[in-house]
Amino acid sequence: MILHAVNYYAILGAAVVGFVLGALWYSPFLFGALWQKSLNLTDEQINKSKKEGMALRLVNQFFLGLLSAIVLSYVLRFTAVSLEEALRMAVLLWFGFSMTSEVSRILWEQKSPLAALIDASLSLTIFLAMATIINLY
Repeated sequence: MILHAVNYYAILGAAVVGFVLGALWYSPFLFGALWQKSLNLTDEQINKSKKEGMALRLVNQFFLGLLSAIVLSYVLRFTAVSLEEALRMAVLLWFGFSMTSEVSRILWEQKSPLAALIDASLSLTIFLAMATIINLY
C-alpha cells in the first residue's frame, strides 16, 4: 500500500493547520476585507453566501486540505529528508501547480490580481506549514 509508512496524525494535523490558516487569512483581522474589496463583493453578498451552504463548503474545503496533506506526505516521503528539502519541495509544488493556477485565473477568468495574490500567498503558506508538520513528525 502506498501510505503504509506515513504518520496519519501528522497528515491530520497538517490539514487542520491548513484549514485554520485559511480561516484566519480571510478573516477581517488579516486579508478578508482586502480580498472582499478586490473582488467587489458586498457585505450582503458575503452574508448571503454564509446562509447558503457555507457549512458544507467548509467541510469540503477541509477534506480538500486533507487530500493535499496526504499527497504532500507521499511526495515528501520520497523526495525530502531534511526540513530544508521539505520546504524546497513545498515551494516547488506550489510554484508548479498552485501559483500557475492562480495566474490562469487572472488570464482567463479576469480574476483580480490582488485577490489572486492573496489566494496564492495563502496557498504557499499552507504548503510550507504542511511540509513542516509532515517532515517534523
